[in-house]
Amino acid sequence: MERYISVDSGKSYTKSATLNPEVITYIGSNPEDKKLTGFTGQVFYESLFRTKIEPDTFADTEPGPDTFLVEFEGQVYKIGRTARTEAELENTKMTPIHKLCTMFAIATWCSENEVDNVTVGVGIPITDYENVEKRNAHRDYIIPLGEHTVKYVRDNIIVTKTFNIVKAYVYPESIGAIYAPGVDSTGTVGVIDIGHLNVNMALYRGMIPDPDSVTTKKGANHLVKGLAGKLTSKYSFINAQQTAEILSKSGADRCLKPVKKNPDVEASSKVVIDDYVKEYVTSILDDARSANWAIDYMQICIIGGTTSMIHDDLIEGLGAEVIIPENGNLVNVVGILKAMLARKETLRIDTRMCA
Repeated sequence: MERYISVDSGKSYTKSATLNPEVITYIGSNPEDKKLTGFTGQVFYESLFRTKIEPDTFADTEPGPDTFLVEFEGQVYKIGRTARTEAELENTKMTPIHKLCTMFAIATWCSENEVDNVTVGVGIPITDYENVEKRNAHRDYIIPLGEHTVKYVRDNIIVTKTFNIVKAYVYPESIGAIYAPGVDSTGTVGVIDIGHLNVNMALYRGMIPDPDSVTTKKGANHLVKGLAGKLTSKYSFINAQQTAEILSKSGADRCLKPVKKNPDVEASSKVVIDDYVKEYVTSILDDARSANWAIDYMQICIIGGTTSMIHDDLIEGLGAEVIIPENGNLVNVVGILKAMLARKETLRIDTRMCA
């Protein structure tokens, strides 16, 4: 079977998407004759898991929730929520953890009893994308052409998947935004991608990325750790994980709630948190202005998993016109898949048809 899969292995989560093979209609045997003639049900499938690994063994019968035992190139790893090693907090993704997570993500979509031919697309920071040497090096390391075998435990049974990567493409990570609902891709689009480590800010003019993008280390990690420090200095110690949990709440619940009831702490900490997040959003806006973005005269689309935590703050800071797609953490991976499907050497799908 032929598969079309995109993978976005981020510092926090690895996301993947695939085209439902049931919607593909093949006409003739010539690859140039491939066409998508209609949709029969769901067009795309998506999934995600934590980008965390740890050496392990298939003898481990209790790896933990949302965690998988995976063998690749002769080594068994634990991948997911309970693994202990997170992705390195640096810009590059040319590391073993991202390759392993990418290969596992691909395998989950492939057949067990045959060797699928897979066309794969992945994303990298736009600054690396504009560098041909870095772009090609990333492609050849993360998704090299040829056959690959991945084994993993599913329902207490070791499953073996062998797949053949026949085409491999690399895209700028922010490209997903221009395929998001509500975005006019023919115009100028300012994309703000708030990831775990970085905030990537890229301009697209008629779907073409401007090479003068801006990347800061003001992602969710910066927001959460900074706020944790602020709250700790004013009240008592609170760690980053607890702070992230607070940020995920809304309204009156977005505050410190001591075990021993203290309405004053709840009320004052809410003000501290709201003000801190407001300053954070303002700093992102300032970075856009510093990059000479004409923010009053362009579409602004904000993506990334962090948008779910500060959605209302972003609307308040940037205005009701800002576009914040649902499932912001999956926008990139679905957009990469759409861009890949539109290529003349794949399926030549008019991606505007794909919701």
